[in-house]
Amino acid sequence: MKNTEMEVLQAKGIDLLNDIFLKDVSGAVFYLENSNNVLTADFHYIYNNLKKYNLEEITTFDELLKLFNRDSEICQAEGADYYLDLVASTIRNKDSKKSINIPVRKGKKTLTLNLRKYCYKDKGVCVCLINVLEGAEADYEELVANTYKDSLTNLFNRNAFNLHLKMATGGIHYVGFMDIDLFKNVNDSYSHQRGNELLHDIGGMMIYSVSNNNVIFYRLSGDEFLFFTNDYTKQQTEKIIEKLRKSIRRLKIDNYVPTFSIGYLEIDLDNMYFEKSEVVTIADIAMYKSKLSGKNKITYLTKEDVLSIIENSSIDATLSQMEKMCFRKPN
Repeated sequence: MKNTEMEVLQAKGIDLLNDIFLKDVSGAVFYLENSNNVLTADFHYIYNNLKKYNLEEITTFDELLKLFNRDSEICQAEGADYYLDLVASTIRNKDSKKSINIPVRKGKKTLTLNLRKYCYKDKGVCVCLINVLEGAEADYEELVANTYKDSLTNLFNRNAFNLHLKMATGGIHYVGFMDIDLFKNVNDSYSHQRGNELLHDIGGMMIYSVSNNNVIFYRLSGDEFLFFTNDYTKQQTEKIIEKLRKSIRRLKIDNYVPTFSIGYLEIDLDNMYFEKSEVVTIADIAMYKSKLSGKNKITYLTKEDVLSIIENSSIDATLSQMEKMCFRKPN
């Protein structure tokens, strides 16, 4: 601990021993003088244990963010650019207290740093703590994975879809609901273990063979999946659907050839005429229409179709009716 740096803060009436418990800090404690550019302001270290993690050369936030790990779980879930902007915004923020986790990579080693900022605007300084998350705390990345990923298929889950829909920029997107036809036959004829293996293989197929920067796939539950497109036309979306349908057939088990019943619709985030929270339900209705028309079908709901559902009944009531029509029929 540098006494001179401590004395500078104490002269400003800041007592870190009372405000911040240094003994609990695993990485570093430093302060910044008020600056027009917080990202380039020099760190005045009070306590620095970052050498232990091979990070001792960091003297500004700019240098820290050069190590930002774009491949971390949280970046996969939220988008690397979005999360990097969020980190930079938190660093610049002059509210009294702020905290955020920052994934970094140094060489082959990946770490998660927890940054806590205490801004003393009236005193012209900002005190920062960096803790390197280890032990039980190091499960942060695993926690993110569990929050946004499906463990069986490694696809994103419903939480991730909700997040991506919230983060999506305006314009046209396509959302599709997919249900495996006659999946119960796999569990009944071959075992639940074989059914899980098929779901796992479908997840791998979606991730490595079909998805790209414009299409994300999600597993909702059981044999139900979603897709979400960005910056794609309807024609491009149709090509992805056909690629998906051809790919799933290659995963056949003896005489069972898996197929999807698929329903999808267009959403315009600049001109929504129903609630965002209803988009999955509407896509589910379209999927049930495919089921009822003979399975291994595709149903596209136009804006007029959706408006008709809203005007003549309600979205939830229509879904309930479709479920009853399919009830006890092989799915």
